[in-house]
Amino acid sequence: MAAGLGPPPEHALISLLALNGLRVSEAAGADIEHLGLERGHRTLVITRKGGKVVTIPLAPRTARDRPSGQRTRGWSDLPGR
Repeated sequence: MAAGLGPPPEHALISLLALNGLRVSEAAGADIEHLGLERGHRTLVITRKGGKVVTIPLAPRTARDRPSGQRTRGWSDLPGR
């Protein structure tokens, strides 16, 4: 865990919001299974406002950080959310 960024799930959320410019709803709906690799870049398939599904490249810092644990779903299934 990087200093000051919190536990891995929170760090990943902060990275998606701050470094990749996702809306909260886009980040909340993201699934680990939607991570990919295109032309040597890590990508994520998200649903944009209005229901449009797009593939976005992840910022290098976000792509470098690996998801931890056995997460396979979006943020909405975290306990207490």
